[in-house]
Amino acid sequence: KVFNKKCRVVTESAKRQFNARLKQKYTKQDIVNAIINISKNKYHIDTNFQHVTLEFISRPDKFEKYSHVNYFTDSGTTNQKLMKYDDSGQIL
Repeated sequence: KVFNKKCRVVTESAKRQFNARLKQKYTKQDIVNAIINISKNKYHIDTNFQHVTLEFISRPDKFEKYSHVNYFTDSGTTNQKLMKYDDSGQIL
């Protein structure tokens, strides 16, 4: 569960957009950072993540905005197991 939503299937559109970010030399950690940063954003918390979807996160402008700040888990490490990747680094 991400953002109080069940997310069992990643749409083809979101996969394409995330893979496009990876081809733009963003890293897997940047994807994790964007998701974590959005989860800590006051506006999105106040609106109960109403508009937050994987498609929203993977949009170039939103991804750029949210991928730069690191938020850490209670253990002090970032969560790197949010998405599955193939051997070439593409999102499955």
